[in-house]
Amino acid sequence: MLSERTLFSATVINEVIYAVGGYSGQGMLASPFIEFFKEGSWQELKTTFVQRAGHQSIKSEYNKLVIFGGQTKDDQIDQV
Repeated sequence: MLSERTLFSATVINEVIYAVGGYSGQGMLASPFIEFFKEGSWQELKTTFVQRAGHQSIKSEYNKLVIFGGQTKDDQIDQV
């Protein structure tokens, strides 16, 4: 991965691994990016999701990434 992290989620969709959120050695990752592994290398995908850790991510029946739960910097989650 491009960023070391713990308490993140990882989901595979169409042979691509998506690593979402988590904590770095200095706190919650503050970047609005999801990292993904495709064709032998890690890349970043800019998103609008709320940064979080300790959450879950799944593949929906429509091959969409769904992220829910966990903890934010403000200790609240009010969206999926």
